Amino acid sequence: MNNESPKELNQEESKQKESEIQLENDEYEENEDNQFVIFKIEDQDYGIEIEHVHEIDRLKEVVICPVPKAPEYVEGIINLRGEVVPIIDLRKKLELPKEETCRETRILIVRMDNKTIGLIVDRVLTVINIDQDDITATPEEIKDVNTKYFSGIVRINNKLVLLLNINEVLSSEE
Repeated sequence: MNNESPKELNQEESKQKESEIQLENDEYEENEDNQFVIFKIEDQDYGIEIEHVHEIDRLKEVVICPVPKAPEYVEGIINLRGEVVPIIDLRKKLELPKEETCRETRILIVRMDNKTIGLIVDRVLTVINIDQDDITATPEEIKDVNTKYFSGIVRINNKLVLLLNINEVLSSEE
């Protein structure tokens, strides 16, 4: 017969679950360089390296303060635990048609170097590993103002996924 109290058993189960979670996290650390958050804008899938994604928030739960005379694609700023973060509507930045937000609309809080910015996307789909050999460069024939925001293209389940060049998206030259 087991002499442990229910409380002690729950603590043991909790420790075991924590170690299982840690093992799963350790498995992902090996491939962290190849992980991408896949999201959707309109009918197109996009990806961003997970190392740049700090968090994902629901748009409906965030209060965005408008900034007068900001570029059209800047929706405003938010207070993220004491840090002022500009919010960019990626749909507008990529010059795609405007669409109403819904409950699936998300803000990807991304960090690169010392910059933090929020990107509004229609929906976050998944996180996947992408082999570097599967990524192809953006073809020269289609490079224009908007394609500078993409670092490559990958085919996933017979769909083309455009991979964001976060350096270009976060550049302040515009």
